[in-house]
Amino acid sequence: MKKEDLTKYEEISKKFKNKIIRLSDFTLLLEEKIVGTKNTQKCYKITHELKNKGHLLSIKKDILFITDPQDPKSEEEIEELFYWKIVKEHCQKFCGSHYYIWWLTALELHSQGTGIGIPEEIHIINKHKQSVEIVMFDKRINFKTLESRKKNLYPLLSKFTQKIRIKGNAISHANLELAVLDVLYANSLSNQGYIEGLIKKLLKKNKKAFSIEQIEQILKQGKYNSSANKLLSLLKEVNGEKADQLEQIIKKHGYLL
Repeated sequence: MKKEDLTKYEEISKKFKNKIIRLSDFTLLLEEKIVGTKNTQKCYKITHELKNKGHLLSIKKDILFITDPQDPKSEEEIEELFYWKIVKEHCQKFCGSHYYIWWLTALELHSQGTGIGIPEEIHIINKHKQSVEIVMFDKRINFKTLESRKKNLYPLLSKFTQKIRIKGNAISHANLELAVLDVLYANSLSNQGYIEGLIKKLLKKNKKAFSIEQIEQILKQGKYNSSANKLLSLLKEVNGEKADQLEQIIKKHGYLL
């Protein structure tokens, strides 16, 4: 990279330092400020050289972080700044507004709120997409669909969601009732103790607000009988009255295990 080109790049760096930019937008900047014409191959070489010199960091395939090699930020610092923004944009790109956070992350949002850490893998329920993809560095996003009796459940279950604003990004996630049933539906033995402890803590904290009526509406979809039975065991330890109500609902819409 020529010295005069590096000087021109420093002007770009001043404006975008410690910010993220899409690769396509960065290429347009190089063409305008340095190359002077449309030349994808030359822009690719410049981008590659800037990465090698520590001026750029690839967050994912199509997103760059513009940094200062004399004062670099760690991956953890960059994740803290931009993780939720990138997750939201990634979901909107493929799902529009038709998605919500599912499983353990949804449950932890009810426990930790905006203080939640960066998950290694975040699970997203949506209408159609099923895949596991890199969302940022080595962090994964797992798109899933849910069905019962060959019927896509997203339109029904999305009614049991709410929004939380993290780092300025409003994101939908399962409400407490759905989050509890979800995580009991798909938990593993490796984290069973942690999950059950977290659920009991939330059931105690939300003793009055936890809605058995909403649990019944969800159970009507025919997906969560085993989850409801696990929830019944936990409720018996912390809220006998609601445990009795849930037991009758299970008998009505499913069966006791």
